[in-house]
Amino acid sequence: MFQRVPFRLSKSATKTSTAVTETIVLTILGIILGFWFTPEAAFFAVPGFSWLIIGPFLSGLRYGFVYSLNSALFLIAFMWSVSEYLALWSTVSFSSTALSILFIATVAGEFHNYWQRQINKLQVASDYLDRRLAEVSKAFNLIKISHDRLVQRTASRSTLRDSILAVRTHIMKAKLTDSDIVSLSGLILRIFADYGSIQQAGLYTLDEDGKFNSSAIAFFGGHFELNVDDVLLKKTLSELKTTSLKPELATKEEYSHLLLLAIPLVDVYGELRALILVNKMPFRAFRQDNIRLAAILGGHIADLISMKSSSDYTGNIDLQYFMLQLKRCMNDVKAFDLPGSIVCLQIDNKKHGSGINALVIGRQRGLDSVWALKNKQGKHCVFLLLPLTDLAGIEGYKVRLQLMIQENYGYKSLEDAGVTLIPRGLADSESSKDLMLELFHKVEIDEKL
Repeated sequence: MFQRVPFRLSKSATKTSTAVTETIVLTILGIILGFWFTPEAAFFAVPGFSWLIIGPFLSGLRYGFVYSLNSALFLIAFMWSVSEYLALWSTVSFSSTALSILFIATVAGEFHNYWQRQINKLQVASDYLDRRLAEVSKAFNLIKISHDRLVQRTASRSTLRDSILAVRTHIMKAKLTDSDIVSLSGLILRIFADYGSIQQAGLYTLDEDGKFNSSAIAFFGGHFELNVDDVLLKKTLSELKTTSLKPELATKEEYSHLLLLAIPLVDVYGELRALILVNKMPFRAFRQDNIRLAAILGGHIADLISMKSSSDYTGNIDLQYFMLQLKRCMNDVKAFDLPGSIVCLQIDNKKHGSGINALVIGRQRGLDSVWALKNKQGKHCVFLLLPLTDLAGIEGYKVRLQLMIQENYGYKSLEDAGVTLIPRGLADSESSKDLMLELFHKVEIDEKL
């Protein structure tokens, strides 16, 4: 009926019982020794005090048992040799005094040794804790540095994503012709001011012959005189790549007449649409990641201007826009070592295929590009371009997609929902056309590129 619980003493109770036991034993031992040596004396006390005990006692407390024992043995030998000449030192007095000295020396020495062992144990524990604390501190510092770098990298990607999305939103809403970039000049410079931290810059275009026009169509932060022989300008026009002055030279007076940064607006087809020349910029913002952001923004702006102003976008405009974004994303991956992926979804679900297709298209992120169609068998196919997302990020996308389908249609997995996902990393692909043709073959799509 009742369960027996084993009785166990705690550590504090065990220590207390040991201390009580030792106290009782030592007390009884003192009484026994009193009866043994001085049974006739009241309270077993004898008058007088021997200074000889000072040496063994203090040696034992200071240096331990070995030193106190040697001191005691030396005194006993001294007492024995002197007692041969002094009648006052009787044999009984000698024996009692010698035993007392040995007892005090032993107790004092053992007292020192016991506490020295306790100190050594605490020292060992303290040294171990110091080593562990040093290891933890080192690991913490490494984690903190890694965390700071991750935060900086994530913030940079977030800024890049927001800036590209803002560029796309504003330019796609604007009305633009092939020769009318002036209407967007103020918007473009404000975008670079907001996301690239430029303080003074000008937007320059090419004339009808394709030559650089040294007269700016717009300024930001005030007018400045341009030197057409500037080395950054010449290098940018020849290579069609973003060039900048070295940060360590930006603050030197002898280089103050040079441009800080030259950003060409070159589309995916290699055509130079315009040029942004930066004359002033905060030194804290004049760093590699910010320069890279400006270069990426320039490419995306050029793509949007090229697409909006071109008259060749007839037929499947959605596919051509998707291919434009894919080519730009692949260029960014190779030029700036950014992550990027594409996912092809094939939906084989007669009951909920249209709903899952609409769910995938409607839940895309702002920077993603999507293109949807049906294959030969009438199955829904969705091509999803994921800039700034690597293959590990696609695994997270699969989890989110599965949760969305489960919440809306009750399927526990993508296989149950009839969804086949084919991921590809853009870093491993040579050309956008070959990559799309490979995916077309996987899902049986006949489409010309």
